[in-house]
Amino acid sequence: MFGQQKDSPHFDTERAYEFYKAEILGSVRSRSRWYEAYGFKNPRTTSVDWEVFGAVLLRQRRSDNPYGHDLEQAEVKSCRPSGSSFEYQYYKKGGVAKLEQEHLINHVFILHSDDYLDVTVYLVEGEVLKPLFDSWRDALIANYTGGLRQRYRKAVPKSTVFQSGKLVLEIRAGELVSSGDSLS
Repeated sequence: MFGQQKDSPHFDTERAYEFYKAEILGSVRSRSRWYEAYGFKNPRTTSVDWEVFGAVLLRQRRSDNPYGHDLEQAEVKSCRPSGSSFEYQYYKKGGVAKLEQEHLINHVFILHSDDYLDVTVYLVEGEVLKPLFDSWRDALIANYTGGLRQRYRKAVPKSTVFQSGKLVLEIRAGELVSSGDSLS
């Protein structure tokens, strides 16, 4: 039930790692020879790849709210180490409701190297981020007042994730080196 999940999540790191090896790293590797042969840069993953990875890790299904969080009880964000933050987008339809729910769910933050061999996953409880989300509310509402803007963007700094998050999973050189179970 939404907003009721207060227990620490139980992570399925083994299955998430299996998904990573087969569907993320495996897909990138299988496409890279084609990309290179025709002069394209490294193949990329999509945000949905990381959402499925998060779903497997947290044992959750996709949310049925098209304007809400990604999973039943979590939002999934990813970025490369060169990025300074994790972007959140709020759409005119449903943006205020989504923002008001952010503190009731968990937030999964995934850092990945350009070649996807290194992946670090943090989990931050929404309640910890509530002051940040609350600080966005007035600007989000103002963004949609009297204008044609359809989207509002804000970001959670990586430093906030590092300070407030729990390290859940770490992959180095394509190998699982630590998980929530071994990090307790």
